[in-house]
Amino acid sequence: MIILIGLALVIVIGFLLNKYTCHEELAWALEILGAVLLAIALICLPCILAMVHGEIQEYHATKYTIEQARQDGISELERAALTQKIIDTNAWLANCQYWNKTIVGIYVPDEVEKLKYLK
Repeated sequence: MIILIGLALVIVIGFLLNKYTCHEELAWALEILGAVLLAIALICLPCILAMVHGEIQEYHATKYTIEQARQDGISELERAALTQKIIDTNAWLANCQYWNKTIVGIYVPDEVEKLKYLK
């Protein structure tokens, strides 16, 4: 949210510079840069959120698959493939939980904080 507010402020500063000073080139540059970056941020937000929500569903499916495989008994080859999937899922989860605590956390749903590493 801070990023969106900051970009909006850059646009407002550009308008104010254009209106009250003689720095027209700087004002236009701020307005255009702010508008382009704000548009990119607003377009990326729903795309990234949808992608992360899909990966959260994949996490739940992987967790269910692991539980079923442990109940049914699996071969060594299947166990190796499942172990690799667990490693990939845990790496994704660690990445999401890290980014959720940073300034770009608006792009990561808070639901990832509730997820636990797979074992």
